[in-house]
Amino acid sequence: MRLPFPLTFQVFNDKAGKALPTKTGSISVSVTLPEQFCGVMEFSAPEGQAYLPKWMMANLRLREGSQARFVTVRDVSAAAISGSFRGCAGQA
Repeated sequence: MRLPFPLTFQVFNDKAGKALPTKTGSISVSVTLPEQFCGVMEFSAPEGQAYLPKWMMANLRLREGSQARFVTVRDVSAAAISGSFRGCAGQA
């Protein structure tokens, strides 16, 4: 299996855009699914699992044990990235 380098994933929470229950039934809501992009530091999680930072889980509206969908991203252009960045040592 050939993997692209750098290995980058787009992560989705497919359950975040599902129908919402109401007293009169359920309504379908057209919501953009939360997504994040991430890379791989190391392959140390058990098969079928991934370790994500708490801030990414919050952005994806995931709880521990929830399922997410990972899609390999090809041709990531660094020219599209701008902003000020911080290290993750101070993450809550």
